Amino acid sequence: AMLQRIGHTVTVAENGQLALDELRRSNYDLVLMDVQMPVMDGIECTRRIRRVLGLCKLKLPIIGLTASFQYSDLEYYQDVVGMNNCLGKPLLVERLKHAISSALRHAATQQPPSRLPAPVKATRDASYRPS
Repeated sequence: AMLQRIGHTVTVAENGQLALDELRRSNYDLVLMDVQMPVMDGIECTRRIRRVLGLCKLKLPIIGLTASFQYSDLEYYQDVVGMNNCLGKPLLVERLKHAISSALRHAATQQPPSRLPAPVKATRDASYRPS
């Protein structure tokens, strides 16, 4: 509902496998990827989007969403997983709007974005460790 209020058309996939299936059928401008989903998590789904479907960061920007986000993990999500950006939950509307507009702007100009600034407040979850 939040994305629709700010003018975006939204398609929801309940898990990573359904997201992959949908991306095989239709073209999208951007993906908001929940990192922790059933069946196939967002990390594996993003890797498959990049490797199997061959959709690079400029062709299909992916912004990860996770409750366990730490700014220190951003490099992992961008360089290892293949996401364009990652945001922590709960989402701040202005930060999400900025991340979406930045990703779409860079995809349209075919120029990779520079590293985004650190969020004002980062959350820490000791149970999460990127592999």
